[in-house]
Amino acid sequence: ALVPTVWPYYFRGFIWHEGNVSALPLFEDSYEMFLTGFNDQGIAVGQSFTPTRTVPTVWRDGQALDLNTLICSGDPQPPDVQLDAPLLINNRGQIVARGLDARFGPQTYWLLTPQERSMGSP
Repeated sequence: ALVPTVWPYYFRGFIWHEGNVSALPLFEDSYEMFLTGFNDQGIAVGQSFTPTRTVPTVWRDGQALDLNTLICSGDPQPPDVQLDAPLLINNRGQIVARGLDARFGPQTYWLLTPQERSMGSP
């Protein structure tokens, strides 16, 4: 759910999980967030907006994390890719994200599959 919190309508995200409503934390110096998906484990994805950039964000375990920092160093994702928007997450923790691939053009789409150490148990 998105709820405007202050004028001029900055949006904050909330998760309803097992009968409890929890406000999602803001990412670092962000002032607003936009959720695009969440799963049954209470993991949410979306974007956080700071004064200087838009951050592809994963909310889990009470933390807001930059999705680009969660990509394992040995992942085959090319170094030319910068993710900008996670769009969906399923109950296995797989995320569909949009990104910029400097080699091919402005929009490419990626299916990210979590490893236990980076996203928790599926």
